[in-house]
Amino acid sequence: MVQIAITSLAEFKTEINAVKFLQLCSLWLLLLVGCVQPNTGVPPSPQPFPTVVLPPTPSVPPPPTTIPTPWTDEIPTMYGVCFEAADARKNQTIVIRSAGEHVAFYDTIDANGECRRAVNRAPFDFADGRRVLAGVWTDGIGCTARHDVLSYTVVEGTLTLALAFITEGDCPYALLRPFWIGVDGVQNVVFQVTTRPPQK
Repeated sequence: MVQIAITSLAEFKTEINAVKFLQLCSLWLLLLVGCVQPNTGVPPSPQPFPTVVLPPTPSVPPPPTTIPTPWTDEIPTMYGVCFEAADARKNQTIVIRSAGEHVAFYDTIDANGECRRAVNRAPFDFADGRRVLAGVWTDGIGCTARHDVLSYTVVEGTLTLALAFITEGDCPYALLRPFWIGVDGVQNVVFQVTTRPPQK
């Protein structure tokens, strides 16, 4: 009788442990199910992008219209003239009216040996005497130099230009700035050059 009782008590404890184990498993399953969001089959609605308001673009005024001038820039025509030859003719108005005068201008420089080598001659179209080539070399001291056109008039076949010669900077460089133009329909050109104080 004692042996049967002990056996029955051991079986009873085993059954209790099994029941507790099942209860714990059921509790874990309930917790897991509660943490998982159910799939309803409907995709989540997209979140709208934030609205960005850009400031208005400031209006930029158009560049000023360049007033046409009755001449063309012919500085490249005189690139071949060396500094020494140009310096010998500084502050003089030079007007060349034909291809023959143009050749003679170069011949004089070469004949006088003013440059270390022969002048590199650039052609100019005189349009059968309807165009003239005119220029001036202006000297000054500074870092850079330029000519500004102040005004011009054309009276009885003569073009008169008022120029301002402006140097900039404190450099001790001897500057020689050319201003050469080609003009249609005139026979003479006069340059009135005013030298302004150096700009710092």
